[in-house]
Amino acid sequence: MDARPSGYFLGVTADVRIEEARVRSEELIEAVGRLVAQLSPSAPTPTAAELQTVVESSATRLLVALDAGGAIAGMLTLAIYRIPTDTCAWIEDVVVDEQARGRGIGEQLIRAALRIADQEGVRVVDLTSRSARHAANRLYRLLGFKPRETNIYRFELSSRGCPRSRRNFDWRSSRLVRSCWERSGCQRSPKGQEEPP
Repeated sequence: MDARPSGYFLGVTADVRIEEARVRSEELIEAVGRLVAQLSPSAPTPTAAELQTVVESSATRLLVALDAGGAIAGMLTLAIYRIPTDTCAWIEDVVVDEQARGRGIGEQLIRAALRIADQEGVRVVDLTSRSARHAANRLYRLLGFKPRETNIYRFELSSRGCPRSRRNFDWRSSRLVRSCWERSGCQRSPKGQEEPP
């Protein structure tokens, strides 16, 4: 059982307080939805159940920045996980509300995540950032992050439990995708294809 209290305090400046969200609330659901839309308009808004999974997971830490009035002005997700060779950390979904940018909130969120990772024995923290996010990339370099010589690959398995249609991908021959369909109970088929047998 996770012994961290609700609203676990991580840091404060004159007008911003960083906390770890440990309990799903209506305010948190609304704020995460608003911030996700600003981060990536094409990303789906997490459901209340999905957000509950995030805040209850021992592998993820959802950090929120609260302004002087207590409103959520930014967020960051820190994932910490063990693999055979190391304890790893990954920072995702760093976003500061458009109305609150330029006040150092992103920096405070990152520094809080780095403190947590250090306390958990993590040796290296990774993150990715699109090259078009100039301010974010400047901030990451300023804080000591270095570009890494590696390739990042992505294979999209599904969207909300339903396999996506892919050019040149025959899902009928894929046990993995058929299994996904069976587990999800999905009734929709990928665009232009039949449901699995």
